[in-house]
Amino acid sequence: MRISGYDSNAIATLFSGFQHSAKDGGMMNLTSVLSEYNSVKSGNYLKLLKKYYAQDENPSVHKKTVLSDLAGVVPKKVTATVSSAKNLSDSITNLMDSSLYQKDVSDIYKAVKDYVDDYNDLVTKGRRASVSGVATNVAKLITSTSANETSLSRIGITIKQDDTLSLDEEAFKKADMKNVEELFRGTGGYGLSQANHVSLIEYYAGASASSGGYQRNGTYLPASAYEFSSYV
Repeated sequence: MRISGYDSNAIATLFSGFQHSAKDGGMMNLTSVLSEYNSVKSGNYLKLLKKYYAQDENPSVHKKTVLSDLAGVVPKKVTATVSSAKNLSDSITNLMDSSLYQKDVSDIYKAVKDYVDDYNDLVTKGRRASVSGVATNVAKLITSTSANETSLSRIGITIKQDDTLSLDEEAFKKADMKNVEELFRGTGGYGLSQANHVSLIEYYAGASASSGGYQRNGTYLPASAYEFSSYV
């Protein structure tokens, strides 16, 4: 088997640290733990995952199948976070599309309202997921929003005490739409920062849902890459 950029030897080396002998009662030795840690820290594990799943001809079908298969097997809080992250990612993508700002103010308002609703949903559900990688990036999502509080207030968005957002329709429609576009489409700005954190939340929640932890038959799977990555 060959994944673009990796031959069988490279893959064998990458995953060698994840194997452990049945003779030792399932306990991973120090060498394998360090090997796994180094694979995650170097970024090789994530690169391999990305290349593998990039070959999926129909990602949307794949995602729906995974979430369906996980129903009743993993905590609902985790699968709900995956769905919420996907929704917010879609909202951000819409706000980063230049064609949106050629439309009527009402259309732009709807796109921003979708963003606010999806942001609030993810912040609320992400805090309940109890996955370290998710919690870390939800916190970064909130920090990024706080850092842009002044810019958000210019377009009618305020930050509430529970870190969720509130959108004032009247204030928004009186605002300069150039400020909205700059906020979400500015190079290295708020929109891109949010997109990056949401992408990581979706990744960690998905990794948590698909591997690791206690299973239905009572067995326990070893810590997966998302748990190590969240501490690196």
